Amino acid sequence: MTAAKLVMEPIFEANFLPCSYGSRPKREAPQALREIQSVITFRDRCVVIDADIKGFFDNIPHQKLMILVKRQISDPRLLKLIERGLAAGALKDGEYLKSEGVGTPQGSSISSLLANIYLHAFDKMWEHSKLPGTLIRCCDDFVILLHPKTDSKWILNEIKKMLGRLELDLHPEKTRVTPAQQGFNFLGLHLRLCQVRKAKAKLSHSRRLWPSDQSMQRIKQRIIELIGRLIWKNATGILKFHAFFECE
Repeated sequence: MTAAKLVMEPIFEANFLPCSYGSRPKREAPQALREIQSVITFRDRCVVIDADIKGFFDNIPHQKLMILVKRQISDPRLLKLIERGLAAGALKDGEYLKSEGVGTPQGSSISSLLANIYLHAFDKMWEHSKLPGTLIRCCDDFVILLHPKTDSKWILNEIKKMLGRLELDLHPEKTRVTPAQQGFNFLGLHLRLCQVRKAKAKLSHSRRLWPSDQSMQRIKQRIIELIGRLIWKNATGILKFHAFFECE
């Protein structure tokens, strides 16, 4: 799969759109966050559709994915390798789960590329729709930034139609429309448009970010697992504590 990715990535990379980030050369999460900051701060698009695709990696239909792959790849040996990889299934908690024609193996070196190939179709639909707003997508996570006067419910319904053509759905509980001043989570971070209190500042508001509550909870749980609650009584725990943060 790694060899297949090395062959395929430059071919598809030439066609991916600027709105796409994540698992791409020089277009990773930090660049996506900077783009969000720029759009919110300088373009006055401070209403956020914070979208979550329901079970994305588990629901990608193999047939449609292979149609998109075949638009750029014609080598039958490479196509057969990808099809076998998709059909191989996966191990979960020691139990083999057979593939049923949907889903990509998470953790595989090529899974992120296949995700970008599939959602590139969504990027193109958004581009051709000419809908008002800015799409910023990082693999399967994406936000759409809107001007306050834009009808966000209409935009959200159009997004649902586009994803429906790809046999995907938005998560009803995790997808929301929110003002940037109230904040939203993206890529494990909480982003919020905050007032600039510095005297004689050039901007009245600027985007700020910090770890989301879920990320902080995972970090705390990881620290507890590594060192326990009685760190001051355990020299080994202290050493593990320092080693953990050096690695991070």
